[in-house]
Amino acid sequence: MTPENGFDLSLLAEPLFQFSVVADSHDKLPTAAIDPEFPSRQYQHDRVTTLLALIRKLPADFLIHMGDLVQEYPETKSFPETFAAAVKAFQALPMPVHHVAGNHDVGDKPDRTMPTHPASEESLAGYHHVCGPSWYRIDREDCCLLVINSQILDTGMPAELDQRAWLEAELAAAVGKRVLLFLHLPLYL
Repeated sequence: MTPENGFDLSLLAEPLFQFSVVADSHDKLPTAAIDPEFPSRQYQHDRVTTLLALIRKLPADFLIHMGDLVQEYPETKSFPETFAAAVKAFQALPMPVHHVAGNHDVGDKPDRTMPTHPASEESLAGYHHVCGPSWYRIDREDCCLLVINSQILDTGMPAELDQRAWLEAELAAAVGKRVLLFLHLPLYL
């Protein structure tokens, strides 16, 4: 183990690059109110603080957060403040952070059994304002990392069509590269 980060990578071949992946951190701003259904939610912010401290020790060139930065949903009163605080906390890491839109970030798939409202043009615009585009490409060495917004698939939103055209063009342009696809919900959903 190396004293700087606690990881001994001496037996591994030199990588092209290293990145960390985290998902569903579900940050929740501290509050005096205890959720009677899920009392453990009062500890979510502490868990995210611990997670961020651990990420700082990882030997990574960048981080990909796979969605659900916060516990709140876009339609809740405390969402804007909680979401902005979570994004700011991750941006303070000593590496670039790339975000993937999750259902707690932009809304859910159009399914009445889901816990939040479907993604909307408004929630998508809010996400893009805070995090940047919800579909984009990252080029590293001979790899093409594609991030898509699974929350807008099968919605009929104009953004869905834009994303699809973009993805088809990116896949065609990535011939000969290793392609890694990042999304919050699996395609079969």
